[in-house]
Amino acid sequence: IAETEAKELIYIGRSGCVQNDGKIKHRKGGLNDRIVNGKQFDKPRRTSWPSKMKEENIKELEICWYETFNYKVKDIPAYVEAKLLQRFFEINGRLPNWNKEF
Repeated sequence: IAETEAKELIYIGRSGCVQNDGKIKHRKGGLNDRIVNGKQFDKPRRTSWPSKMKEENIKELEICWYETFNYKVKDIPAYVEAKLLQRFFEINGRLPNWNKEF
């Protein structure tokens, strides 16, 4: 994306959770599996995202992530996701376009 082109945040999600014993549970296959095989819009993302991109005239996606449970940071993934969605909602009065609900 050229620096002069606007970027829009279209989706906020997470790929792990913290179990009762305090250990992080990653999705099988990690972030890649979540993006490629995870479902969104009732289809695997490997097909639903390209379809949505075409439908919405999106030429490319930039995927960013925040590691919430490494040796230095101990944020709960669901909490971080909720805070990001809440802040987006406060600023924009709506959820990101590809998030169905909070």
